Formats: sequence, C-alpha cells, structure tokens
Amino acid sequence: MAIVGIKNLQVSKMENGKYIEPIMLADIIDIDINIESNDKKLYASDKIKESNRSFKSGEIKMTIDDLIDKSAAYILGMKTEAVEVNGKSVNVLVSNRSDKAPYVGVGCYSEVSRDNITAYRAIVLLKNMFAIPKEKAKTREDTMEYQTKEVTATIFTDDKGNWKKEATFETEEEAIEFIHSILGNPTPGEGA
Repeated sequence: MAIVGIKNLQVSKMENGKYIEPIMLADIIDIDINIESNDKKLYASDKIKESNRSFKSGEIKMTIDDLIDKSAAYILGMKTEAVEVNGKSVNVLVSNRSDKAPYVGVGCYSEVSRDNITAYRAIVLLKNMFAIPKEKAKTREDTMEYQTKEVTATIFTDDKGNWKKEATFETEEEAIEFIHSILGNPTPGEGA
C-alpha cells in the first residue's frame, strides 16, 4: 500500500462516552502516529513462555496549516472573550493555568494505491487529549518560507479498550461518511 495524501482532519469532543460538537480542525499536512506497546515476557524453564505486546499508549503528531483561535479553544479547553480595541470588538483567546483539554476523537483519511487501484483509508483515533502547542516563528529572509503549526495529542483507549477504528473504501465519500458515522457530521464553517 502506497499512501498518496491525507485529508479531512475532523475532531469531536467526548462527553459521557459519546461524541459531540464535531468540527473540521484544520487542513492537515502530515500525521505521525506512534504507538507504545507493553513489552512483558514470562520466562519459565529458561525460555520465554508468554509474551504481551498489547497497546499501552500512543502519541499523534500532526502538522496543520493553521490553528485558528476557535479551534485552539475547542481542543485545548481555553476560553475566548470579546475585548474592545479602537472601538472595534475583537475576540481574544485566553490561556489559563486551569484550562483542561477535553478528550476528543480524531479522524482523517488518506488516498492509497494498492496494485495500481486507488482506495481511501479512513482512520479514527477514538480518545485523545491535545497538548498546548509550541509557539514558533521565523523572520522573513530573501525567499519566503511558509510556517505551519504542529499539534500533538496523547492517545488513550476508550471505555471498551479500543483506541482506533479504520477501514478502506473505494470512494472518498465513503471514507468521509465512515468518519462522520463515528464522530458526527461537522457543521459547515465550524473550525478550520
């Protein structure tokens, strides 16, 4: 399987085991999912008798085009407030030490090629918590360089012990519908 691209980054808050308020987070540039496995071995009679390589935890690292204030507030549990600047109301993102990032589901899909046939692999990471991203900017030099945002989240298991659902489809529409069937259908214009 050759991966050709990635699209449709959607997140949805978890509340009482259900997904609510789905949004499109941002346009996704890349994703890196790293899973840490248990590595326990039982030795008996001087040899390995049993081994456990089950899911322990994981981390998602994503590069996105931008993290707008509304989306940052959504995934990080921050608040926004209106402030008057030169007679104009401006929405301000407020970061507070007591902010609590919610658990969210994360979904996206990739175009894949298998035996010269195009398909679409959708994944939904079921329970995740985002961390406050680094702030980084660089001065403009002789040639312009686009600067993007990296966001990271810790992957957890849900109440049933599941951490991911994935499926491969013939069309993009089916891949998107699969993500929506789990995380909900985001309202157009919400998020990114």
